Amino acid sequence: MSLLLPSVALGVLLGFMRGGNLTRLARFPLHFSWLVILAFLIQFAVFDSPLQARLSADLVIPILHVVSLLLLLWMVASNRSFLGARILGLGLLLNFLVIVANGGYMPASYERLQSLGLDAEIQLLRENGHYGKDVLSAPETRLAFLGDNFSIDTPATRKKLFSVGDVFIATGAFILVSEAMVWRPRRWGGYY
Repeated sequence: MSLLLPSVALGVLLGFMRGGNLTRLARFPLHFSWLVILAFLIQFAVFDSPLQARLSADLVIPILHVVSLLLLLWMVASNRSFLGARILGLGLLLNFLVIVANGGYMPASYERLQSLGLDAEIQLLRENGHYGKDVLSAPETRLAFLGDNFSIDTPATRKKLFSVGDVFIATGAFILVSEAMVWRPRRWGGYY
């Protein structure tokens, strides 16, 4: 997800270049958009809040992670008439598959973590078996090619790993935001 915010910003820029505006973006009829908020609240609770320490890392955290992804997939499927939503959905599906195949966690490449100098994260992954949403990739990792196997280190993203699915999510968000900014309702429903 480290690519998401820059992609949204670029989508806004493209939307302006296409003659769109933020008013249209605000009025864009995204079905079940509240599911995005619910999914991110769940992920915040299990990965970034003090509540995390009280949850079982072996059972509750992975299940809630998968549930949050299912909510996002449901929202995207409800908006599949938009190209950006379909591309974003493909990325979510790829991430969902690798996360489910690996017990609710995203496998992260040891080599990529090491190349970014994230030795503290590597140590935590080794000691705890997981760190946040991640586990270390290993020979027994399922669908490892869909895991966090790529790295980026820019001022906008800082040191982050990302997956093939993340690339599709970022591309889909970029297109969806620009679509939303030029969206106009038809008189008889739909959009053009």
